[in-house]
Amino acid sequence: MKSDQLFSLIKSLNKSEKRYFKLFLSLQNKLGDHYELLFNCIEQQVYYSEQEIKKVLSAHSFISRFPYEKNRLYNLILIALRRYHSGKSAAGEVRELLDFAEVLFNKKEYRPSLKMLLKARKIAQSHELFTYLIEIAELEQNVMFELVNINWFEEHLNTINTYVENIICNIRNFQGYNNLKMKFLLTYHKTGSVKSKKELSIYNAIFKAPLLTHERKALSDKAKVALLFLQASGFYVKGDDVGAFHRLARLKNYLGKDKNRLRQHHHLYEYVVGNMLEVCSSIQDEKKAILLFREFKDQVVGSNAVSAGKKIFLEARYYSKFIRFTRLSTLAEKRIDINSLLKESEMWFSQVQKHLNPVHLFPFLLEMSYIYFALQNYRQSLKWIQGIINKPVKGLWSHLQLYAKLMEVLMLYELKEFDLIPYRIRSLQKFLKQSDKDFLIEDKILLCIRDQLTDKISDNDRQQLYKNLKQEIINLKKNPKKDAIPAYFNFVVWLESKVENKPFADLLRKRAKQKNNLPPLG
Repeated sequence: MKSDQLFSLIKSLNKSEKRYFKLFLSLQNKLGDHYELLFNCIEQQVYYSEQEIKKVLSAHSFISRFPYEKNRLYNLILIALRRYHSGKSAAGEVRELLDFAEVLFNKKEYRPSLKMLLKARKIAQSHELFTYLIEIAELEQNVMFELVNINWFEEHLNTINTYVENIICNIRNFQGYNNLKMKFLLTYHKTGSVKSKKELSIYNAIFKAPLLTHERKALSDKAKVALLFLQASGFYVKGDDVGAFHRLARLKNYLGKDKNRLRQHHHLYEYVVGNMLEVCSSIQDEKKAILLFREFKDQVVGSNAVSAGKKIFLEARYYSKFIRFTRLSTLAEKRIDINSLLKESEMWFSQVQKHLNPVHLFPFLLEMSYIYFALQNYRQSLKWIQGIINKPVKGLWSHLQLYAKLMEVLMLYELKEFDLIPYRIRSLQKFLKQSDKDFLIEDKILLCIRDQLTDKISDNDRQQLYKNLKQEIINLKKNPKKDAIPAYFNFVVWLESKVENKPFADLLRKRAKQKNNLPPLG
């Protein structure tokens, strides 16, 4: 076991889980009290330090067996968590009933065993726990064989086999949808939105799969949830904001109609509301965004079903979306104190940054950098964006790394650090040429900045370069065969600020006042 795994597990526990674990330890007379001492010592640490633990607990003999005791404590926590959550989830309840039924069967108490199995089957069916249903059916056959005469069992054997085959059919159907879902998520985390014919063909292979042609092909509730998710993702990844919002709202409403469904798919509900916020942020639909922010904070981040560890990741997403929506829009101008928001965000980040993985860390860093750029605080903006550039993760969001580096060039340009720009441009152009993606917009931006680095260029020529580049980007956006302007940074508004000689933030506010039509939330 890695040194920090125990630390990470302890930090993920909520108050109720910690209280239960200590109660669990107190009931284990043979264990002694040193496990609670070790638990408390690790819990009090902000960052994991094995040397500090050994120093604090040096007076205790068990510290000489530290690797063994650490592993034992880890396993004890897992055992306690299993008991704590055993009756709190449908799967845990079914597992417990199955164990009871098996014990009763071995004791030849067949009727009580069958009663347990029927109860377990009812729960498993309502929650579509297909693998448990097969296990229940297997034990149920053994119980029935012992309870009834051979003739009855022979007569009903075909019915039992048909029931099991239907379960297997549902499993295969759901696995088909789940496989498509995993393929999409893997592709999206690697590449993001469509930027090349190769990526388009990969996405088309997913979204044009036969399983997605009609909802009737989804044989179970789980399969339908996966289907609705993939349909929404098809619009989202291709930049169709209205289509994506409509499909996401439909999936959100479908999840919210049933408490069991919502509980079972809580992580997906978080994903859906987060992406609806993403759409609202992109087109600045203020009214819907405010409603969704409240829902995300109250029902997703503030949910009792969320562990302490998961809460950090949800908070990261909340702050990322909120900062992105703010971006000195009309919402920020009227309702939000930007300095207070940034101070709150930075304080939160300083407390949890060690626990964030790149999937949650990078979007937050990008949004912080963007809003400081809009505030014309380019030094601070550069500090946040370098958090992405200096921590590349192979195979994860290469497109985000690219735009982080492109934004870095813009910041250096605004800071007039002209001696550092040529190297950054050459490095980026080399990357763009090696890629099989279509980066016309990005390449033209780099050429425009490069052409301004000479002292010979006049102000009029510089203005003309800005105007030409703006028109080229607008023309590329109109071309359906080319990708739209990247979502990470509004290059057109930045160019307008240069042409009109107005602050970038003022033009963002002006854009934010333009109304956009989205389907209703309900």
